Order: sequence, then C-alpha cells, then structure tokens
Amino acid sequence: MCDEVRLNCPDSYPERKKKVKAIFCWALENGYDRLVKIDDDTYVRPERLASLEEIDYGGFRMQQKFMDGPKFLYERETILGAFYVMSRKAMRCCLEPDLHPEVPFEDCWVSLQLVDSGIAMVDLRPRLGYEFYNGDPAPSWFDNHTPPKPDNNIVASWEYRTFTAMDLVHKTFLSD
Repeated sequence: MCDEVRLNCPDSYPERKKKVKAIFCWALENGYDRLVKIDDDTYVRPERLASLEEIDYGGFRMQQKFMDGPKFLYERETILGAFYVMSRKAMRCCLEPDLHPEVPFEDCWVSLQLVDSGIAMVDLRPRLGYEFYNGDPAPSWFDNHTPPKPDNNIVASWEYRTFTAMDLVHKTFLSD
C-alpha cells in the first residue's frame, strides 16, 4: 500500500502557494475534515494530534514583516509554516479568490487569507516545544526547543535538518 499521494502541481519554493492549494483541494475532494500541514524537518507524534482542540486554524503564531524588496509594506501576525492545523472550513477558504496575491510565502498567505476572511488563528506554541520570554521567541529560538518526549505533551517541533538529527529525536523519544 502506498502512503504517498502525488499531486499535479509545482513543487518549487516560489510556487508553494499553488502546492498548498492543490493539497487543500485533494483533501476536500477525498472527504477530509482536518488537515495538518508539516514541513519535512518537523518531528510529529501523530498520536498526540487528537489531543489538540478542534479549531479552524492554528499553529505557531508570530509577527512577520512583509517587504517588497527593501521596501517595508506592513507587519502582521501569522502562523509559521512548519506545522499548522486546518479545518474543512479553513481549507475551503484558501480556495476562494486570493485576497493577498502580493504575498508569495505559503504560510504567510494562508494566515492572511484566513484572518481576512474571519477565521481566527489559535496559538499552539505551548504544544510545539519552543521556549519564550515575555511571549517573544528566545534568542536563537530554533536552538531552544523541546522535542516531544514521553513525559511532556509536545505534539511537534522542527528544524531537524538532517536525518541524523531527526533520528536522534525519535530514538530519544523511544528510550525515555
């Protein structure tokens, strides 16, 4: 049995918006009510996904600056693209007319598309294993994360850029 689905869409970095739209389309056409979008450097404990509250949209919430080259456009709150959850309602909303064609980055675009359509962002940072000071990321914040372990309730963490790093996190989870 194949556990991969190949979609007829671009897979390049600049065209990630088209890729996530194709993913949302496929999920909706195949009867999915919920979707978890993760990057390939993300370690997830699938059995913990059910413990997340039922929401339309949530993930790692943070401020992002939007630029056009060197020109500052605006600053908005978004959900980081390494891990986010969406409902059927949110997926459908992302297939509506594009409210932000100027935004090339899929994660920022999804956030703006949803928030400007009335779908609230839910901050899941406490379940994503990152340490914060006064609500802001710690210095070197990707280096200051806690991966899922048997004795915590962390669902996912990311920035494991090599197989060895990901394997170590998994082996540590299994041995604790």
